[in-house]
Amino acid sequence: MTTLSAKYDFFPPPPLAVAKPAASIVQLATNVVTDWMPGVPNSLASGFSDLLGEMLKPETIDGEDLWIVGPRMSGFEKQWKQVSSWILGVAFCRRVIEEMGYRWWAPVSAFNSSRRTTLTPDWLPDLPPNDCVVERTNSSILFPDYVLARTKPGASGYDISFAESKGSTKALANLETAPSDWKNQSENGQFMFRGVLQEITQYLLIATRVCPLGRRVKTRRVQVRAWNSKNPDASISFEAFRDVLVAHYFGVCERIGLRSNARLLALANYSPTSNQNIPDSDKIMKRLLLIHERLRGEARNELQRTQMGGTWIYGLPRQSIFKIGDNLITIGLSEAAANLVRALQASDQRSQDKVVRLFETELALNHELVHPNEKLFLRNDGVIGQLMQPV
Repeated sequence: MTTLSAKYDFFPPPPLAVAKPAASIVQLATNVVTDWMPGVPNSLASGFSDLLGEMLKPETIDGEDLWIVGPRMSGFEKQWKQVSSWILGVAFCRRVIEEMGYRWWAPVSAFNSSRRTTLTPDWLPDLPPNDCVVERTNSSILFPDYVLARTKPGASGYDISFAESKGSTKALANLETAPSDWKNQSENGQFMFRGVLQEITQYLLIATRVCPLGRRVKTRRVQVRAWNSKNPDASISFEAFRDVLVAHYFGVCERIGLRSNARLLALANYSPTSNQNIPDSDKIMKRLLLIHERLRGEARNELQRTQMGGTWIYGLPRQSIFKIGDNLITIGLSEAAANLVRALQASDQRSQDKVVRLFETELALNHELVHPNEKLFLRNDGVIGQLMQPV
């Protein structure tokens, strides 16, 4: 793969104009790897990243380098076509929510403690249910895929939104109205914090066209379309917002091998004030304190600082290497993200939103220093993906 970056057709929600943003293969692979796949080994996440490199190809169409779906994908079995469509949907969905100002996301399963405990070994099984719960408004319809969070643009306060990601063979250029079943699913969630219903800012629906059977190269180009229903005046408390940040970095740390950091985040998400009626809560708290002391040293050792070119990456280099096509990438945290993770692990930071504002300032400075390019990607949550060398 000689060209590492290309554009794609994007149709944003009105009144935004139609655009053709660019995305690098490093960026898209980083999105796929760091999506929540709780409990599965890194080899599977690396396999999905590698598959992404086989599916996407840059092609010059009407004088522009555009991402297309490679014809090889047309020979996949039906089940793998569905998996491949999901992978592309995740990669471009994350790209779109970044464009819309969202830094943090987690799947709705992250807000159901019983499911999280059984699905991922890094969530501490002793933890009682957390403060945030996602519920369906219609029990006969599936949940939306993701919970999104951001600081309010240009103002104090915080936004919580939902997003549904779809991979589809439908042509999206003229699909101005979303299919009703897609729309209903994207809006079929409500976010509860300590038993209180929270206001949702947006219900986003993001579809990615995957058409490997197209006879012409132009027909196989990637198309992405977004629809939304929004309430810009909605806002939530920092405490509810913080729980989404914890879930987000828990998933990232788990995937890139920072398991002790992930477990410390799980501990920080436990709120004893909301679980006073749980049997043996005092015994649970004493045990969790012992676990916390043991994990603190392990977590510090995991956040090793490695220089790659002119960039510092925090993490465990040997455990965060993933294959993509003919190349390898390493994924870690920027210094700003590592500092934010440490702050979120501290129980005395639960109500101090200054930490988040400082992170955003530090990350803006990092963007000036890092100079992202086709081989280096600094995401807006502080995750860094970097191309290493050919396999």
